[in-house]
Amino acid sequence: MVSSAHALARHSNLNASEVRNIAATSCALATLSVTACALASALAWRKRKSWEMVQEVIILILATDLGFCAQYLIVAPRPGSAACYAQAVGGQFFTLASMLWSAVVADVLVRLLVFQDDRAALARRRLPYHALVWGVSLVGTILPAILGVYGPAGPWCWIDTSLGAPQAATVMRFGTVYLGIWASIAFQLWAFTKVRVVVRRSMALFDEVEELSTMEDSRKAAVDAGRRSLASARRLFAFPLIILIARGVGTINRIHNWVNPGDDVAALYYLQAIPLASQGWMHAVFCVSGGLQSYIMARCCGGSRAPPPERRPSKPDKQMSADPGFVDVDLGEVEMV
Repeated sequence: MVSSAHALARHSNLNASEVRNIAATSCALATLSVTACALASALAWRKRKSWEMVQEVIILILATDLGFCAQYLIVAPRPGSAACYAQAVGGQFFTLASMLWSAVVADVLVRLLVFQDDRAALARRRLPYHALVWGVSLVGTILPAILGVYGPAGPWCWIDTSLGAPQAATVMRFGTVYLGIWASIAFQLWAFTKVRVVVRRSMALFDEVEELSTMEDSRKAAVDAGRRSLASARRLFAFPLIILIARGVGTINRIHNWVNPGDDVAALYYLQAIPLASQGWMHAVFCVSGGLQSYIMARCCGGSRAPPPERRPSKPDKQMSADPGFVDVDLGEVEMV
């Protein structure tokens, strides 16, 4: 790793020690993120029989986050090596896919809660969603390969602006990644602002309905189901914030690289690496929350310290969540708002 760190350092203003330390920091946090995403995906897989569109998109976000963070497990690859190329290609593809799936979950929630699309209409959008996300990610990954601009980019390998065609590489960096990232963030902020209004109004309505002492048990069960679903939807409001944190300093650092070529600042790379490599575990925490604890207690301790929630006799079993903490957005009971 020492010789490869020196080789990477020659393409930037960083020294070999800084390259090694930044890459090692990224690797440690990425290991945590990969593990968290794998555990969260396992929880989602256990719920596969009751998946709604939201759960399907969430597990795709976790899967693409896992792929993105896995690139940092390759520590300081030698420029020009297969490992360097794999890190560059994998980082590019999964960056785009993760960004787009995050926008899709916002679009799904807007269509369910704001536009009141039914499940059949949403199911018809499944194939276009997949075609859009994987197609754009693939095209955005192939273009830099055609231009031959994959290579060293600080302590890692990505799109290299130091040699060859720096103008084309800069266009690829900002045109295929950063422009899309900030467009995705802007869309998510708009979408979740719309959804937040509906969630607050629906929660207030559920509070009013729950105060009616004459309400039937079946109606109370429906209100409880709707309340849980909206609480899960509200937890997803953290998604654009996570991307903002993960990508904010990285954008500043790459703009600095563009404006001041060859004047790389180690502090900016540290501030870029820490939230980027943490993106996976941050998403996993907000997706799972108490569900991970329930799963671990059930598997390791026989569930003795985490008893299952009390069921209402009149509530059908299919409305109960196997993992209460996992994001479980079944919005069939919210269409009354």
